[in-house]
Amino acid sequence: MIKRTTRGAVRTLLAATLLAGAGMAEAAGARYFSFINYAGEPTYAPNEFVVEVRDPALAERYSQILRNIEKQPHVAFIANVLPGRAPYNEAWAFHVDPASLKPPTDASFHECSLSAEDVEENLWAVGDQILPGRMWCPWTMRLSREVKR
Repeated sequence: MIKRTTRGAVRTLLAATLLAGAGMAEAAGARYFSFINYAGEPTYAPNEFVVEVRDPALAERYSQILRNIEKQPHVAFIANVLPGRAPYNEAWAFHVDPASLKPPTDASFHECSLSAEDVEENLWAVGDQILPGRMWCPWTMRLSREVKR
């Protein structure tokens, strides 16, 4: 009876380890892109904001923008704001949910356009008083570079 329980526990532990490894493989394929505030003249750190891109097609689109193959859109990205620092974006008290990241667009959004500084200053109000549904679409940010990790 004890042997069966031990075998079952080992199988469960092995399955959990394999599942955890599969999740790590997905994150390992992620690419990171930096955006900077651009109101006339670009500004760099500490205003650099890094986004994790898991979608290969979106990562390739950002690469094409950086190589001037595609025009830089008015809205850098659309994504949901999450409180808390991310290891790739430690300068900010928030990050965007990589699973919610949508391609850049020239569409006009007014209710979700804030600077990164404004989002951080008002993080307590995100999803309620500002950025309905936590959706952020910064107009004042432009793609700057791919961040190698």
